[in-house]
Amino acid sequence: MPGAVSDQAAKGATATMEPTTADPVVEVQPAEFPPMASRAAAFGDRPLSRFYDVKVTVTVELGRTSLPLSEMLKLGEGAVIELNRGVSEPVDLVADGVLLARGEIVVVDDCYGIRITEVNAAGKPDGPGRGAAPGS
Repeated sequence: MPGAVSDQAAKGATATMEPTTADPVVEVQPAEFPPMASRAAAFGDRPLSRFYDVKVTVTVELGRTSLPLSEMLKLGEGAVIELNRGVSEPVDLVADGVLLARGEIVVVDDCYGIRITEVNAAGKPDGPGRGAAPGS
């Protein structure tokens, strides 16, 4: 009967698998990879244009704050939360947690937008109070 348990298995008996002559012998060898330097050089010759169609989600961050959970539970319609950024300060344009640029909020038709005023140079650290949550 398929799926039935034998009396021995039901009583908690354990079985050991002993190799038999019918078991095939499998040969195991370590994997071999080409040296990393040659692969990195080969990648450098490929054009960046092959990534142009990759979509990246970007976020415009108006500001941040830190609240105790007890205060968050009290929030309701009409509640106001003060953020760590002044009205005249630029907002951050972020992709995957990386600061790309800063700018000012604009209105395009009936939607919000951002006018880039400063592009973050690669490797340039965020300024004080920016990019990381307060207290972190």
